[in-house]
Amino acid sequence: MIKIIAVDPGMTGAIAYLDTDNGAGVFDMPVKPGTHGTNIVDTNAIKAIVLESWGQIDFVIIERPLWLKTHGPKQSTTKRFNYGRL
Repeated sequence: MIKIIAVDPGMTGAIAYLDTDNGAGVFDMPVKPGTHGTNIVDTNAIKAIVLESWGQIDFVIIERPLWLKTHGPKQSTTKRFNYGRL
């Protein structure tokens, strides 16, 4: 049995899983209200989905956002280095 998770990060992203014994599925990226009327990704909900639904995971694939693929004038090295830290 192999369990794989693929993550498309961001507000409109998703989390997909594949379990070679039990099939596959997709969840929309969970969001919650943030400050100033904006929404933010709900990292606690992601943790609950992954750990409670699937337990031990064999592979995780995370799509690299476009702003990490290219270096723009407003993107500092520190910001790109810290991407993905919770």
